[in-house]
Amino acid sequence: MEPLTTREREVITLIAQGKSNREIAAELGIEEKTVKNYINNIYSKLQIKTRYEAITYLFKRPN
Repeated sequence: MEPLTTREREVITLIAQGKSNREIAAELGIEEKTVKNYINNIYSKLQIKTRYEAITYLFKRPN
């Protein structure tokens, strides 16, 4: 499994906090389309398809 970048880890953490793509974009100072690209990269790297699976990964991964 390819490791997540620092920015992808930031995005997945904000997803776990229940933030929308728009809220994530505002918090990180990037475009919403860029957030969607990060999310697609996360899904691809983790071989997942949903935000729920991303959150599950975040809480189950070793430190």
